[in-house]
Amino acid sequence: MAQTSQQPGGAVRKSFGIFLGLMTAACLAVLVFYLTLPADPKNAVMWGLSYFRLGLAGVSLALTLVSAGLLGVILAKSRLSERARGRLQSWAEGETVFGFISYHLLWLVSSVYMYLRWFHFEWIATDMQVRVRPFLILWILFNAQLLVVWIVLARAARPRQKLTAFKKFLFVAGKSRQIFWALLAFTATLYLLSIAGQMFRFFTPYRDMLHFAIHEFHLDDERNLPTYFSMGLMIASGLLMAVIGVYSIVQRKGYSAYWLLMTPIFLFMAYDDYKEIHEQLGVAIRERFTLTGFLNFAWYIPVIPVLLILFLFYVRFLWHLPKETRSRFLAAAVIFVMGAVGLEAVGSKIINEGASFFVFVMLANIEETVELVGLTLFVAALLDYLAKYCPPGAGETHKTALPDA
Repeated sequence: MAQTSQQPGGAVRKSFGIFLGLMTAACLAVLVFYLTLPADPKNAVMWGLSYFRLGLAGVSLALTLVSAGLLGVILAKSRLSERARGRLQSWAEGETVFGFISYHLLWLVSSVYMYLRWFHFEWIATDMQVRVRPFLILWILFNAQLLVVWIVLARAARPRQKLTAFKKFLFVAGKSRQIFWALLAFTATLYLLSIAGQMFRFFTPYRDMLHFAIHEFHLDDERNLPTYFSMGLMIASGLLMAVIGVYSIVQRKGYSAYWLLMTPIFLFMAYDDYKEIHEQLGVAIRERFTLTGFLNFAWYIPVIPVLLILFLFYVRFLWHLPKETRSRFLAAAVIFVMGAVGLEAVGSKIINEGASFFVFVMLANIEETVELVGLTLFVAALLDYLAKYCPPGAGETHKTALPDA
């Protein structure tokens, strides 16, 4: 037993030591990069640096100091270091690690997307690209390295078991709680970034210079990171219901048509999120009818009856589901509709009555966040249903073993 407990502790010290060492070196390199850029006499305020470069250099210095400090804590032999390593080890041995893996995987994919998308905007000044590129690379390295660290520690702390592809999928589905919290944390991060961007947009002179970042994180804009995240949740929901539907057919469990019918509905919702079909519908309705107040945006007027008919059609299906699953499905639906229709109608009223555009934008950010929370809860509920009710005995089979790669 003593040998078993020492190995994970040593793995934590080694893994995080390497990670923090590399991050300290990377942060220091970024700091040196900003300090050695040619002086900017036109905008210089201190040491030949503009406010923007001073801010970037300051953040780089802070990150360097934090990384170096954490490295010292991990490698030291003090009581604080032992407690820190013990906490990391307990996370790696428990279920929490799967939440960290999910969260950093989300940010790794998003960071690579941001890096590639940034350089497709011709109107971004070249010097702006040069200044921001190191931070994007640093963020990609941070998430990639930390993702590898958590995966290595998770595998070291668990016995391995050879599983089929479907059982590996069910193993992941069994971590629905951790995936839910990771998706929720990612949603919260997007909300904070969106709000920060709007503060720069409305209250600073850097609106034009930071236009790309403001647009890319704004929850109420289209074809940006939050849009693709929302589409991903909808597509994931549709595909998960397709898997459950096919499994129901194979196992002759019944109600398979109800699962399969929802797949094209959710895929259409994702397509609508990208093409803004519902907003075009609202414009078409407003051109024919004079609508004010809560009905000004109009698109939800024909959608609400459709939702009611769909709900009545699915009452029997919902009733046959396990109580926990049914409650989660209904909660997810209520939260999503409250955001998509309820808060949208409130926004319609306040903008129609002449409220400030800033207030409307803040409400729109809350609306989009509520929608994402509903989708996140629904994805987690589908994963939980898959793990518990699709394969016989899955709940007990995949808790302790980690699948081979």
